Amino acid sequence: LQSIFEDARAKGFAFISDGDVNSKISTVLVKLEEGAKIDSTILKIKMAVPGVKVIESDRMLKNNGKTLSSLLSFLYALVAVFLIVTIFTLAFVFSLSINERLKEFSILRTLGATRKKLSAIVVLEAVILGFAGGLSGIILSSLIVFPFNAVIAQKISLPFIVPQIELIAAFAVITFV
Repeated sequence: LQSIFEDARAKGFAFISDGDVNSKISTVLVKLEEGAKIDSTILKIKMAVPGVKVIESDRMLKNNGKTLSSLLSFLYALVAVFLIVTIFTLAFVFSLSINERLKEFSILRTLGATRKKLSAIVVLEAVILGFAGGLSGIILSSLIVFPFNAVIAQKISLPFIVPQIELIAAFAVITFV
């Protein structure tokens, strides 16, 4: 490790400012020539540098892929549960709303409103409430995300790029159509 550091410093790369390589954790990437055997190279590295941990990139990527796949499956299941609970909750709330307004519907029926017209009123009300809820959700999330995008990017240690307002508006229109 010391010789790698000295070679890098000689070439103008001073990535360890204090020069103390013994207290640093480092990663060295090795690219094999075509036709070289991975297992024999790993064995040679382990024999040449005692105490080193050698990780083959293909195995590491496969393990990371399996872990991410498991996490993604869990998130899909969680989203499905939330969606089912939301649907049942909304159905229950609208059922209660309709039961509360039975008197109003009875009066409308005596005034000549058809069942089709009453159904249209309930559906229109649901659409208006859904649209208002979606729009308020977009506005509230924008008020939270846009001012704090730098903090969010820093906390999750990933770049966070705010999309253009036109793109956001296009997705909003597609969502509501």
